[in-house]
Amino acid sequence: MERKLYLELCQRQAMKGGVLVEYEYIAYQPYAYELKFQPDGKIKHTAILKEPKANSLVYCRLEDVKEK
Repeated sequence: MERKLYLELCQRQAMKGGVLVEYEYIAYQPYAYELKFQPDGKIKHTAILKEPKANSLVYCRLEDVKEK
C-alpha cells in the first residue's frame, strides 16, 4: 500500500472509526506509521495495525498491507 493512502486511512480511523485494512487475510484497523533507516541507508516503512477484538498491535511492512 502507498504511504499517503495508509496515512489517510489512519487519520480516518482516528476521527470516525470503522476503517479496516487487510494483512495476511486478517482485518485490522490502521493505527500508526513508522519510518526508519536500515544500516545500508534505505528507508523501511512500517505499518502499525490494531487488532479490533484483542486490542493488540501488529507491526508489518507497509507494502504487505492491502485496502479492504
